[in-house]
Amino acid sequence: MQRALRLAELAEKLHAPSGKQAQVLAERARALERRMDAMEALNEVGSLVGAKRFDEALQLLDRKDAAIAREPRLLRLRALALLGLRRFDEADEAAAQIPGSSGTDMQEFVAQYPALAFRQRLAVALGMLREGKRGEADGILRTAVAPDDKGAGELAYCRAFASALEGFELKRKGEHDASRKCFLAGMSGIAPYLGGSASGDRAHIAELFDRMEKEADSYVRR
Repeated sequence: MQRALRLAELAEKLHAPSGKQAQVLAERARALERRMDAMEALNEVGSLVGAKRFDEALQLLDRKDAAIAREPRLLRLRALALLGLRRFDEADEAAAQIPGSSGTDMQEFVAQYPALAFRQRLAVALGMLREGKRGEADGILRTAVAPDDKGAGELAYCRAFASALEGFELKRKGEHDASRKCFLAGMSGIAPYLGGSASGDRAHIAELFDRMEKEADSYVRR
């Protein structure tokens, strides 16, 4: 292919009668070359993402020509690698660059991406909250958007969890009024998700609500 491309480019420059045909052949050769490079990159990057070597996958993508890096399947891999590195906003940007005219598999990925990214955000944020890293979790939860009602309940739970942690921190410092406000704010956020047909799946929400209610009431009794 490389030889064919060089010959076509040479003919285009030096042999006028062959110029138009040579130009067409050269462009076809370049397109084929880009396609082959994209396939090679797809295999390499796909293997790295599959092995959770996300940094290496991004480094490889960054070394590729911009036209190749914008290939929809490579954009999908970039988004997945960024999700794996918890670089959520950048992952959203990569997914948003996938053209709407892409194939069916790409359209399905774009349609499913918001729910995928949301679950990833929530899992990371919840892990941080359980480790007491409220500030880091808040940064992730601030931009999270729930894709459905169940997700909205889980997001509200995480945000209430963060409010509860802040309330306990303030309580330890003796700032009781501010602490109570945190517990009340958390209760207000999850109150809409206490009932309904899915209440069996929301026992953890009810448990958190009860805990915060007891803490808030304890200040009133004082």
